[in-house]
Amino acid sequence: MFSYSVIRGTGLLLALLATGVSVMAAQPIDVTNRKQLFIDDRFVESRDGLVRRVNQPVKAGPVLTPETQIEAGAMGGQSVSVMEDPTTEGRYLMYYTAHLPTEQILFCNIYCRAVSEDGIHWRRERVGLFEFGGSLDNNVVASPVRGPTVFVDPIAADGYPFKMVSCFAEQGDFPYPLHLFRSRDGLKWERLAEPALTFNCDTQNQCFYDSRLNKYVAYVRGWDPGRVAKRTETDDLLALPWPFEPQPGVAKTGKVYNRLRKELPTVLERDAADPPSTQVYNPAVHLYPYAEDVYVAFPSMYRAWGGFNSYGRDQRGKLGSDGLLDVQLAVSRDGVHFTRFHEPYVGLGRIGEVDGGMVFMAIGMLRRGDDLYQYYVAHSTTHGVDAREEYRKGLPREAIIRLVQRLDGFVSLDAGPEGGELVTPVITFTGSRLQLNIDCSAMGEAWVELQDENGQPIPGFSESEAVSVDRNGVAQEVWWQRGPDISSLVGRRVKMRIRLRSAKLYAFQFVQ
Repeated sequence: MFSYSVIRGTGLLLALLATGVSVMAAQPIDVTNRKQLFIDDRFVESRDGLVRRVNQPVKAGPVLTPETQIEAGAMGGQSVSVMEDPTTEGRYLMYYTAHLPTEQILFCNIYCRAVSEDGIHWRRERVGLFEFGGSLDNNVVASPVRGPTVFVDPIAADGYPFKMVSCFAEQGDFPYPLHLFRSRDGLKWERLAEPALTFNCDTQNQCFYDSRLNKYVAYVRGWDPGRVAKRTETDDLLALPWPFEPQPGVAKTGKVYNRLRKELPTVLERDAADPPSTQVYNPAVHLYPYAEDVYVAFPSMYRAWGGFNSYGRDQRGKLGSDGLLDVQLAVSRDGVHFTRFHEPYVGLGRIGEVDGGMVFMAIGMLRRGDDLYQYYVAHSTTHGVDAREEYRKGLPREAIIRLVQRLDGFVSLDAGPEGGELVTPVITFTGSRLQLNIDCSAMGEAWVELQDENGQPIPGFSESEAVSVDRNGVAQEVWWQRGPDISSLVGRRVKMRIRLRSAKLYAFQFVQ
């Protein structure tokens, strides 16, 4: 007996029936009562008149700008982490890099901490741990580090809820292997002696506990040949080094390889739609906690100018390793295979504005009601410019800026005034109500028809009996003339046909 989940074409079906082979129906997707997002075609069997679009968040203004000498011309760098404080309810934490003003930017970073109760107003937490300029009056919690990111470890088998990854080497040493740090309070950090990866991973590396896989995953910098994002995973965070595949003939400097190349799989890289000089900076990957099987990444895409000759028009080609960066969106169902949208998710500001040269997304997002707060580091300068020199000239410098995104709002299926529709694959669910995250504004509406597995309207839930959804809400209840109760269909194999006009559809969820 053969089982086919998808049968394409009646010829194959008739041939199978003629040979006496039984054809099993497509297995339904059990959505239970988890929210489902339309980031891809998992829940789209067919669609007509709908366009999938990336939705840019609103730039809500700076939350931190340089105030101290250690932040001057270097605030945030490319490494910011935000999170709920696991030790204090109702408080948020932000970690961001700065640089010692007397040191080269590439070789000495320090890590600072700010706190907030609302995600909007942030204050530097004066912790008195490191002395700079003869004073302990600062918010530095780690030094020296290079491109660090912090995450909360929900398992914390070692009793340390705060973890940090950062490249580290004694001053003057090279290359910089990736190390794991840990802390009980998020202030005082200890470095594990054995490197997490014995490679020079440079900056913009991250790690987190993936509750979908029940593993720790790390996204780290590699070169293939330009900058790319690579991935590894481990059951035991403290079993160092983390897994990689050694490659024959790769040279080491002491115990450390130089750059990651073929030792780990690449998950984000330039493609044919990008300019030839494009590279992937920080991947900023998140397991989205408010829906099922959704990963969102916010890579900073770097367009290097290289040896470009502008014939005196501008600075292109005058500086080594110079260029521009903005943030794009990539989505995935497994954290390994990503689809990247090529338009900006966070675009550059105008030339001369604080975000007119480079933008880098922070790791982490905060939920406030039906909004998501994200943060990005803005630089007025380009990649090859010493920002401290610009600071001394009094030019716009850096800021950490808040973004406001609608809950689930990264991607939508959009219909214009002419309308459109989609039909889902066969699904099963639990719950007694159906909700849509949808924006119909004033001119739009949506109608939902529930069908049997053969695509026939179920009596009482047909489009002709549907009460339209309108306006704008993240959890709009779907009604028919008989009301919203769908509990009679629990466990039944059904399809949804959703017709839209002048609307943006983000997600659906069955609830009690």
